[in-house]
Amino acid sequence: MSQFKSFKLLESIVEQVTLKGYTEATPIQEKSIPPLMEGNDLLGIAQTGTGKTAAFSLPIINMFGKNKVDIEPKCTRSLILTPTRELASQIMDNIDYYSKGLELKTKVVYGGVGRQAQVDALNSGLDILVATPGRLLDLIATCDVDFKQLEVFVLDEADSMLDMGFFSDVQSIIERLPMKRQTILFSATMPAKIEELGQNILKDPKKVEAAPESTTVDLVDHKIYNIEKSNKVFSLAEILSNSDYQSVLIFCKTKFGADILVENLLKLQVTAKSIHSKKPQTERELALQDFKDGKVRVLVATDVAARGIDVDNISLVINYNLPEDPRNYIHRIGRTARAGKTGTAISFAVENDKVLLKSIEHIIGKKIPVETNQPFHKNFKSALKKKNNKAKAKTKKKRSSYMKKLISLYLMLLSSTTVVASNETDSPKAIKLVQELEKASEEIAKFKEWGVYGSFAYLDTWLPGKLGISGSYNTDKRDYELAFQTASYSLDVVVADLGSITDQRLHLTTRSYKGDTFNIQYGLYMNTFEAKLGDDFWGGANSTVDVLKIQTIGIVWGFGNRWRFDNGLTIGADWLRIFYPLTVLDQSDSFLKNRPDSSEKDDVEDLVEAISNIPTFTIAHFEIGYRF
Repeated sequence: MSQFKSFKLLESIVEQVTLKGYTEATPIQEKSIPPLMEGNDLLGIAQTGTGKTAAFSLPIINMFGKNKVDIEPKCTRSLILTPTRELASQIMDNIDYYSKGLELKTKVVYGGVGRQAQVDALNSGLDILVATPGRLLDLIATCDVDFKQLEVFVLDEADSMLDMGFFSDVQSIIERLPMKRQTILFSATMPAKIEELGQNILKDPKKVEAAPESTTVDLVDHKIYNIEKSNKVFSLAEILSNSDYQSVLIFCKTKFGADILVENLLKLQVTAKSIHSKKPQTERELALQDFKDGKVRVLVATDVAARGIDVDNISLVINYNLPEDPRNYIHRIGRTARAGKTGTAISFAVENDKVLLKSIEHIIGKKIPVETNQPFHKNFKSALKKKNNKAKAKTKKKRSSYMKKLISLYLMLLSSTTVVASNETDSPKAIKLVQELEKASEEIAKFKEWGVYGSFAYLDTWLPGKLGISGSYNTDKRDYELAFQTASYSLDVVVADLGSITDQRLHLTTRSYKGDTFNIQYGLYMNTFEAKLGDDFWGGANSTVDVLKIQTIGIVWGFGNRWRFDNGLTIGADWLRIFYPLTVLDQSDSFLKNRPDSSEKDDVEDLVEAISNIPTFTIAHFEIGYRF
């Protein structure tokens, strides 16, 4: 006998659950369904893949199936709020399946598709409405939805809402709901903001917890492939030559990378499709369905688009790029270890992934073994040690005490910028940074010579013209220079009207003289790119995003001449300067608000990736200054 009968669910619901192949309830279902059937509020801690959709949907379907009411136009008896289109569609599919024969009126609403069909469904009144925050706020703004008959509110994957920048949207929606309701909150983790939200919206809730993150971790066979970036596709081809892997899910960092990977797989005669926010919803649904039906062997996805993928018997998950948020590693690998099943996860790691990999290992509480028995294995440890030894020897030989002070100041300026951008200027960390900067300023003030200059670049890939200020400490054979340059201009590109652009660079460079005037320069730079985005960038006029900010850190190299006269006049010409980005601090997430879906996050990631991978250069850079 099915365990679901013991919950006293309607016979039709039990039949549908049994037809789906479930006879035993999962731990989260066993703990959640009874208190929800009694009408209690509930706080559930459970990750995707534990059966939580059935845990909250079966009691709702049962209650509405037993108690039919007349629903007024635009009203709904229940609201299920979830972060992504894929997850919303997945929940709706399950609800429609479990409620078969009960004649409940249901609808899923999300952005990226026409809204008229959604408005028409709401006009007939609904029993169950599944929605993403952005499109729901859009429908609220046009008075196309009314919550006066709402009985049940479900907030699913609350921590994901927070991570994806939807928290303020969720709060705005909750403020419009009636106070008298049953509230259900599910979250994989319990950050402080979610805990506070739960305290505000739940009344004497039953707290249930099942399948903690470590359970999924233990069910998966983890492997790390240390490889060169150029060998990733070849390593992937070698893995897919194993016929045991018939259903493979691959995670990429960006939608552009996902599409390129699919093209490479098709060339290898491997059936593959990708899903990401730039693809039309119909294409995404078709790709997912083909993957479920076995028509496509490989599905390539981004983190955002992949939330809600509920496919049985995924034999392998491959992290083509490690997730930038270590917590997403658990969500990724959980796609192959669902409902207590085991699975395999292979993660590609390049040399500069070492820090990120350690963060992932810290999150999951175990060290992931490196697979050395693979044809493209790269021993990063020895290569890194050799590189560090060489760098140490060079540093010991060439770095002066003044250079150390300049580097210290540069790093502190960088940290201060990050703190200010995070609105933490009153924090102890910010106060300490200000104190350290004051001390550093006193040290820098001891430098023998300073210069002020204005400059114009004849040709520069990002900036057609710049003005700046610099200070330098000069010796006979070397200058140590800290310079700041800025420019503002407008730029229209094919995909967007980017309005007002501000581009600033902070340089920390050494000029090594090979004669009286000729010098070679090298050092560090920080580039801050700010753009006021036009509506076209987001694909509509509902954008509330005003500014995109991207910070790039990298190395600069070049050569030129500098003539220094006895009267203090200095004339410089840099014939070539190359700026090579090393890493990017993306501060754009704090500006992503009120979005109908998460496509803009992929847009920003693509822009950041482009900026981080394109070296820029300056030809014939002239400057004039005065030493005093």
